[in-house]
Order: sequence, then structure tokens, then C-alpha cells
Amino acid sequence: PDGSREGALWVGAWSGRVLRLQGNRFVEIPSPWLKNENEAVSLLLADSEGVWISTRNQGVAHWTGRTWDWKRTGSGNPSRAYGAVRVGNDIWMSTSDRGLARLRGGRWDFFGTDIGIPVDQLYDMHLIRDAAGRSLLWIGSNKNGLLRVDVSHPDVPRLVTKPALPTLPIPMVYGVVRDGIGDLIACTD
Repeated sequence: PDGSREGALWVGAWSGRVLRLQGNRFVEIPSPWLKNENEAVSLLLADSEGVWISTRNQGVAHWTGRTWDWKRTGSGNPSRAYGAVRVGNDIWMSTSDRGLARLRGGRWDFFGTDIGIPVDQLYDMHLIRDAAGRSLLWIGSNKNGLLRVDVSHPDVPRLVTKPALPTLPIPMVYGVVRDGIGDLIACTD
């Protein structure tokens, strides 16, 4: 089970297909975007509100359990998201082209250099609470290593720079996870 209300296993596949495990087989969920060899589903977030996906080239979409709410590339929508986390009623996404995105009440807000996030592709992210209990998004980036953004006050997200993180040997970081004993593991090239 993945946290979705159906408790199902979801798979994003090459060519832009989305599949769900039903019984002992995967069934494709029809979706409105084009399927082609250059497309893929690059993000799946399943929670009690449905399933969020991102395609490589055609925007993001939300499966409500009955229909897709497709937020096509352009018109103020991010083109591609790599990571998604729900914090309260907000969906936070790390994007390839718009920095950190927050979806609240159907409206996108984007955070980047205005809060100190460098211009870069942002990769996977996870919500990891710090010792003080603050909600921190730990985000991998293409050229700037690991980034931390405090979203404890979601109207005023803040890049966390202190204490400084150790320098990684490679500035490209795909993401970070916390293991069972509390250590953080960063994934790089």
C-alpha cells in the first residue's frame, strides 16, 4: 500500500503510462496526455486525496479516483516535477524549470532566487524534520548539492543555510533519505 485511498501500488511507466496493481496484475489507468517514446511519468505521490504524477514533457496531473485534473505545461504550470510532498493542504513540488512550487487551492506559487534557491534543476525531495521539529524539505539539485527549505510557515518558505552541510564530492544530488537509524543518505553520481 502506498498511502492512496485505494491502498494500491501505482507505477509510472515509459511513454507516459500510469498503471495500478489490481489483484495480481497491473492495469493501465487511461490518461489524457499523449503517449510517445519520449514521454515518461517521472513522479508519483499517492495520498488520501488521490495520486499526483508528473510527465517528462506535458505537465503534472492529479488523479481524483475518477478523473484526471491535468495541469498542462505553460499557463503558469510547471513543466516537470521530480519530487512531491504534501504538507497540510499544500502540495510542494521540486521542478526542473520553476524552482520550488507550491500548489494551494488550485493556485501555483513558485519560490526560487527570491528565497535564496539558486537557479538550477531541482530533483527529488523529502520532508525531514530537524531536531527542533521544523518541517524541512531536503531537495537534491543539479549543480548545487543538497538544499534545505523550511516550510514550517508555508506562506514564508525559507532556505536554510545554517548549520552548513558538509560539501559533497559531486554537486549533483538526486535526493536524500533518512535510514532506519536516523542517518541521512544522499544519492549522487
